[in-house]
Amino acid sequence: MNQAQFQQLIEVLREAGPWLVLLITGTETAFFIGLLIPAEATVLVAAFLAYQGYFRLEHVLAATVVGALLGDQIGYLAGRLGGHRVAASSGRVGRLWRRYERVAQQLFRRRSILAVTVARFISFVRTLMPWFAGMSRMPYGKYLAYDLLGVLGWSGLSVLAGYAAGGSWHIVAHALGALSTVLLGLLLARAAGAWLVRRRRRRPLRVGLTGNIGSGKSAVARVWERLGGVVIDADELARVAVARGSTGYEEVRRHFGTGVLQPDGEIDRAALRRVVFADARKRRELEQIVHPEVERLQIERERALAASGRRLVVHMIPLLFETAAEDRFDAVVLVDAPPAVRRARIIADRGLAPADADAMIAAQDPAAENRRLATFVIDNGGSLAELERAAEEVWQELLRRAPGA
Repeated sequence: MNQAQFQQLIEVLREAGPWLVLLITGTETAFFIGLLIPAEATVLVAAFLAYQGYFRLEHVLAATVVGALLGDQIGYLAGRLGGHRVAASSGRVGRLWRRYERVAQQLFRRRSILAVTVARFISFVRTLMPWFAGMSRMPYGKYLAYDLLGVLGWSGLSVLAGYAAGGSWHIVAHALGALSTVLLGLLLARAAGAWLVRRRRRRPLRVGLTGNIGSGKSAVARVWERLGGVVIDADELARVAVARGSTGYEEVRRHFGTGVLQPDGEIDRAALRRVVFADARKRRELEQIVHPEVERLQIERERALAASGRRLVVHMIPLLFETAAEDRFDAVVLVDAPPAVRRARIIADRGLAPADADAMIAAQDPAAENRRLATFVIDNGGSLAELERAAEEVWQELLRRAPGA
């Protein structure tokens, strides 16, 4: 920014003052304006002019906090309601989301304070943060708490830095040191509280069981249930999530039309499956409808099992790696089989046409990368007896890892 542009900015701020600060800090994250013009410049100059006496410092601070918080909430809401359209678009944000979706899902669900609070301090990153938080279906209450912490910290630092430009640097250094100490203390207190909660609450070993269609994960689940295990089936919960009369049912009908309904009004799962496996955008839309409710039901059932004294709980999730859910589990078991074997099983067991079987296999990620991420891999290219032996061996190892072993 040259001298003339700086002088023009000062003149505008003299006229508009904190109202302009509120507008720019709000639009920065609500409408991606921050990708072009980060809000710090406006806040810093406004705080500098406040020191010069053009307007009051508390007005600048209030405008910065309110604008940033309001913009973040608009961005979250827009991402929550229209994220599936952004993800399917060919625009810059859509490309960014598809490129980093897996990392974003993991961050917002498992590293919330990093993804929201810390991201709020980084130019450009915070511009997309509210949208990505909404698109990842991060619970709003958690998002609001961490966003408020980030907004207060960023606003205070930005305003103090600008104010210091017109005054003494040792004053701002002292203020920043005190603020940093408070923020660090809050973070340490939260970490200590979480550690104490985990120490006091003995939870069962959480195991994720996954595999592409036709791999044999259901056969492994049956072996484990015979050995006394409890398996929470995500497919079963997905049916509950879109059962007639539920919010999920209405969302499916609104997005996919009556063509995926049976004559009695129930969802025709075969018709819906054909639609989403033929169109990646529609598959993402369905996932955004179903996955949050499935996750809620999983947590609910797991808590009930933990309260009953279970040492080990298995979650069978076909799209575990695709939804970046592997970090939610203490161990992940991948069941894998060659594509040709899986194709033959799908056709024989489900009565599908070869073309439909091929489309379902092609729509899922190859297992090669997932094998590297899994804790255990059960190869199921042979006989049922071989699969059962391998499943029993893995089960015994999981029991050894479970609490109280």
